[in-house]
Formats: sequence, structure tokens, C-alpha cells
Amino acid sequence: MNEKTVDKYKLLTTDLLGAGSFAKVYKGIDTTNNRQVAIKMLPKQNILNDKYLMEGLRRELSVMQKLKGNNVVRLLDTLESSNNYYIVQEFCKDGDLGTYLRKQQYLTEVGAIRILTDILNGFIELLQQGIIHRDLKPANILVHQNTFKLGDFGFAKCISNFQRDVMESVVGTPLYMAPQILMRETYTSKCDIWSIGCIFYECIFRRTPWIANSVPQLLNSILKYPVQFPSYISAEAKDFILKCLEVEEDKRIGWNDLYRHPLIYQKFKDHVDKVINMEAQAEFIINELRQMIVVKQIDLLETFKKLQIQDNQFLTFKELQLLLNEIDPKLTRQQIEFVFNMIDVDMTNQINFLEFQRCLQQHRVRLSLQEIKPDIIYENSPLIQMPKWKIELKKIKDKIEEEEKSLVKLFKQFDTDVNQVLDLVEFVKFLRSFNSKISNEDASLIFQHFDKNCNGGIDFLEFKSTFESQL
Repeated sequence: MNEKTVDKYKLLTTDLLGAGSFAKVYKGIDTTNNRQVAIKMLPKQNILNDKYLMEGLRRELSVMQKLKGNNVVRLLDTLESSNNYYIVQEFCKDGDLGTYLRKQQYLTEVGAIRILTDILNGFIELLQQGIIHRDLKPANILVHQNTFKLGDFGFAKCISNFQRDVMESVVGTPLYMAPQILMRETYTSKCDIWSIGCIFYECIFRRTPWIANSVPQLLNSILKYPVQFPSYISAEAKDFILKCLEVEEDKRIGWNDLYRHPLIYQKFKDHVDKVINMEAQAEFIINELRQMIVVKQIDLLETFKKLQIQDNQFLTFKELQLLLNEIDPKLTRQQIEFVFNMIDVDMTNQINFLEFQRCLQQHRVRLSLQEIKPDIIYENSPLIQMPKWKIELKKIKDKIEEEEKSLVKLFKQFDTDVNQVLDLVEFVKFLRSFNSKISNEDASLIFQHFDKNCNGGIDFLEFKSTFESQL
């Protein structure tokens, strides 16, 4: 018999798509709509007796349930029989990236960038969900109708603070593993950036940056020999690869800068704008925090002590989340993550009180009810006592006057969603059209100055009256 019935699916036992040590993947059919699917079959006897494999299965299902994007292999169903577990996934008819590369006689740099773009589009969703892959390799990137999709999340890990979480377990495939994993050192989500660099290099040159027969030999090559480029590639592509394959993790390019790299920036401009918005929002949150402390008479010294759940003089991400949600329950995990990373300057994934104090004092946040700080920045002249953001606003006002700009036209120009209100993103774009270097903090303070009713948006009356009062 060439097929096996699993609930509403037909598993085609003669159509094996792939096999590993603990599972086999077969082509299948969803009998309700005749759609092709991929069915991963895992024998229970292999899983139940191995805690590591059971944890890997649970992790894979947990991760896949969160992912719905076009550049990630989608989970369709999970089933169980007396003998097996079944994971039903989207069917990718063109195999994996390794197979795809072997079939191509020649792949241009442009073709490699297209593959890289799909991979990075998939990672945007992982970033948003706080997921690190940890086993990125050509065999785990599937191809369907010329679209490349991230798959096989058995080693993936959901983490509360994506960019800073530090891990120690040794997982992944050696040729694509970051040196920190090979050396059994702690590592962060930048291990995936290393793998991306290796894969992009392989797409262009048809081999990995370093070739070895064992982990010690591979590690020795990575530490001893710099990346070699067998033939010509553009300066941007070369720089991208070198930044991804920086051996020291703290020098390796980070996720935000990766998407801003000249090689791919134009393809991810919308994503970068959202990230810049999040950075501005982080400044905005700190300044909102400052106002709430005054209004609610909050003593942060006492709050900090109260929220040290582990009682170890540090705040974890979750503890900071509790603190900020106590001040503003509407804050999202992403917004709080930006604030956390802003404060955690030593990148230990926890905040000590000195970091906490330094960040808040830089933003003139009063730590204690007994502490009074001047709320003004003195410029060079002893006669000028004007906050820096007001100086920036005055410069913008002067430019508007000088260029005889219409406030009505300016408002309409930056009200991109045509809802008669400028939100923070639109308003920051307006400010930066006059001064591209205006800081997130100053932009945030100017936004608050215009937002008279504190509803998170600026209508035209607020826009016009505030400018006229400045004029």
C-alpha cells in the first residue's frame, strides 16, 4: 500500500521528501481540498524516551504556531496516533536551497541578493515574535515557486528580549555555526547573522567561507584565516559578508544595522522606518515616564526595589516590563524591548541600578520624590536658558518662515494616512524634513509640546496654534 490515512490527510509513503535521525517527511494530500502538504512523521518511541527530542518537538510547534508570513514555512496541523506524532506543514515543491543551488549553473550577485532578501523578510517575522533560529543552513531554507522560506525550527528558541538574550547550548550545523557556539561560549541572536553571512557567501561562490572535516579544524580556520573572496563581487556585498562574519560577536553587525546596510536598505526601507519609529518611541516612552512620575508622585527608587523579583540588585527584561506597564499598561513588548536595550549599555541582558539611574538622569527623570533636578538645559551663553528641543523647534519655525511654507500644505503632506491627525511617525518625518539630524529625544519632546490634549496625535488646530504661538 502506497498511502497511509492520517485523519483527513493521505500520507504518500513512497514519496519521501526528506529524512533525519528522528523523523521522516513525506508528501501528503489534504483530502478536504486536494491540497498538497508536507507531513513530518516522528515515531513516539524515539521522542518519549528522549527529553531533548521531546523539548525540540515542543519548541518547534511553539515557534511554528506563531509564524504566518510568506517567507516562513507555515504549520497547518498537528496530529497524534498511537505510534507517531505528525506535523503537517506547507508543501514546498522545489526542495531546499541546497538543492536549488546545485541545480543552478550560475547565480549572479543580483540572484543571491534576491535569496538573501527572502531570508531577511522571514527574519523580520522572527524578530517581531522574539524568536532565534539557531540552525540556519541551506537545507532548512525551502523553495516554493521561486520563493525562499525559513523552515525546520527544532532548534529555535523563543526569547523575551530578542537582541540581547544570551545562550549557552550548542546547537546548529557546524559549517554555519558562529565561532561562539563552536567554542562553547555564551552567544546571542547574532549567531543567526553569522549563518546568514555564510549562506549569502555560498549563494555567490558555491561553497562555505571555510571548509573543514571537523569542528576543531573549522574553528582553527575561522580564527586563523580571514574570509577569502575567490572572484569579484561588489564592494557592498563584500562589506555585508565581512560585517556578518565578524568573529568577535560584539563587533558583528546587529539586526537593526543589518537591515540598514547599503546592499539591501532600499528593499527594507519600510522596515527600517518602523525600527527608527520604535527608537523614537523609546525616547517618547522615557519622556512619558518622566511626566507620569511627576503626576503620580512615583518614587522610582522604591519601585525598583519592589520589582526586583529575584532580589539580586538587577532588573531582568520581564521585571522592567512590570515596571513600565505599571506606569503605562498600553506599552507593547517591542516598545519595552527598545527601552530595555537603551538602558542595558553593558549588554548583559539585565539592568543594574547604575545603568537604570544613568539612563533616567540623562532624560532628567527624577528617581526619588526627595530628589529635585533642574528641568532645563543651559546653552553656551549664560543668558540663554532654553531647552535644546525648543532651540530645534525655533530653527524649524525660522525655516518655515524663510521658505514661506504653508502650514496647511505641510500638514497634508505628512498626514500620509489622511486621517486628519499626525501620529508620532508622521510628525518625526515632518521634523526631519527640515533637520535630518534631530535626535529622537528632541523629536519626542517637540511632539509632546504639540500634542496639547495628550491623545498621541496632533490635529491641524494643535499644529497651527502651536506654530502660531511660537511665531
